[in-house]
Amino acid sequence: MYCGIDEVGRGSLAGPVVVCCVASPVNWQILDCSLPVVINDSKKLSIKKRELSDIWIRSNTKSVGIGLSTVEEIDEFGIVAATAMASERAFIECGVFDPDLILLDAFEIDSIKKLSKAPQKAIVKGDSKEGVIAAASIVAKVYRDKLMDDLSGQHPGYLWHKNKGYGTKDHLDAIKKLGTTNQHRKLFVRKIV
Repeated sequence: MYCGIDEVGRGSLAGPVVVCCVASPVNWQILDCSLPVVINDSKKLSIKKRELSDIWIRSNTKSVGIGLSTVEEIDEFGIVAATAMASERAFIECGVFDPDLILLDAFEIDSIKKLSKAPQKAIVKGDSKEGVIAAASIVAKVYRDKLMDDLSGQHPGYLWHKNKGYGTKDHLDAIKKLGTTNQHRKLFVRKIV
């Protein structure tokens, strides 16, 4: 059994950081043509392909867990600690504590070491190298994108349905014109405002 863990939204100016943990008996190959969907780094897939892959991944794994860290936690603890907290929450929600290997994108998570004796392997750009990390990347991105679409409806001037809270020109212009919301990370936008 493999667990793949990846985050989405780490560099965003607004909204939570979202982490997914996928537990699967198979570590799919990136871009495996025998699969009915595309498994690859979520940033390399179209919205339609991500959504189809998300449905397939959720139906073809042992378990999926999602963990979030709020804007308040990011501001209080910093993005590194907040991402680790969200990773731990995703791992706990996934509920598979005895995998053979935990594969992570870029960083090992110390708090997960307290929950599982399974070895961790951190891989730089792991979401484009290991199938279970890519699967976690896809599920996390689909989840966070929908969340940011919903938040965009509550804060329409910031165009989060398009930029997902990242620092695009339109988003930066909106911050300068409208100020910040309760969904903006103060640590990230204080230099802009």
